[in-house]
Amino acid sequence: MTKNELILDLFDNLQKTAALYDGLIKQTDNYGTKAKLHSSELNMIAAVAEYPDSNLNKLSESLGITKGAVSKMVKKLVQKGLVTKQFAANSENEVAVNLTEMGQVAQRNHKLYEKKLNDEILTVYSSLTEKMLAEFSEKLLENQQLLKHLAQENSKS
Repeated sequence: MTKNELILDLFDNLQKTAALYDGLIKQTDNYGTKAKLHSSELNMIAAVAEYPDSNLNKLSESLGITKGAVSKMVKKLVQKGLVTKQFAANSENEVAVNLTEMGQVAQRNHKLYEKKLNDEILTVYSSLTEKMLAEFSEKLLENQQLLKHLAQENSKS
């Protein structure tokens, strides 16, 4: 293969990898609970685990989403039995969100899944030198900037 063919082949493989990863994170799993959980719900569970007794504002800040989105997600997770929402001890109108036992099970099992996935990814790339990894990472960042620029250009037309 020529250098140009190798570059295009690499980009094609990156696209396929991104599509597979996108499909993977869109899958649901119960992580040891009775409820099917989406990645957005697992992100909320992780934030609640990291910041116990958090109010909606704190969760909104930590996840970078609106307070309204947090409120909807918390309501779903309460219905699934994964979090509790109670008035904060020191306030009459502020709520505190915490994990239930089932929420803690989901959090633990999801962490185990992430560790397994990370270990497998480390195995795939372990044969590369640190220099190769750094260069590859740099090229991926350049590629991201190119794609962002193209997306902006396309949105203008």
